[in-house]
Amino acid sequence: MRSPIRSLRVRVFCHATEVPERVEAALRTLFPNLPFRMTRLEGHHGQRLLAFEGRSQDGTLGERLLALLPTADRARLRAELSERTDEEGVFHFRLDKQEAFKGLCALRHHGDAIDVQLLPAAYPRTREVALDVLGRCLGLNEDRGVRVA
Repeated sequence: MRSPIRSLRVRVFCHATEVPERVEAALRTLFPNLPFRMTRLEGHHGQRLLAFEGRSQDGTLGERLLALLPTADRARLRAELSERTDEEGVFHFRLDKQEAFKGLCALRHHGDAIDVQLLPAAYPRTREVALDVLGRCLGLNEDRGVRVA
């Protein structure tokens, strides 16, 4: 059976005050098989920044990620589905870097986070169809928010 998610994009910044290996470990906890590209950047004041970015056309990674979220987080995403889905049907949300390092999957509502974008397999590719597909992906049947590691 085809995945209702077509693709996944993950991006996170590692600031000069953070240990790059810990940020990468947090990513590996949630996305163990996703290849990440690291780019060295410079901040506004000359400080070191690293950007980690991963992309996949394997929609099951997006399904797995949504399944790892606790029921309350999935409920919040479902309630905010329209606000989090852009005109191209891309679904945007952020995950807590610190919780990921601890082996947990949780939404982050502000501050520094892991940025996630999911593109649903919506045909025709309209926002309305994308919202329908994403709503079904966020079904609230049971609490599957579990420790990842």
